Amino acid sequence: IGIEVAAALVTYKVDTTVIVKGKTIWDAFMPEDLAMFFQQTLVDHGVKFLTEDEAVRILPQSGQLRAGMVATKKGPTAGGDLTAHRSGS
Repeated sequence: IGIEVAAALVTYKVDTTVIVKGKTIWDAFMPEDLAMFFQQTLVDHGVKFLTEDEAVRILPQSGQLRAGMVATKKGPTAGGDLTAHRSGS
């Protein structure tokens, strides 16, 4: 579902980064060359990928209920701009 969401977001000009645990998207069930074809197609449309990495923590924006950055095991961070919603708000 994440890849489909990423593809939809870039069509709306939303800066999108996908963190992939493996070498390519879908590497658990698809040959690498086929997975790379789909991944490169997404890159060509503006999706960025951090591969062979994992998200380890979400850092909030100061004083807000918004994700500011996502820290990864390898060190790079990806920007975030998702509003957290609380029920009853």
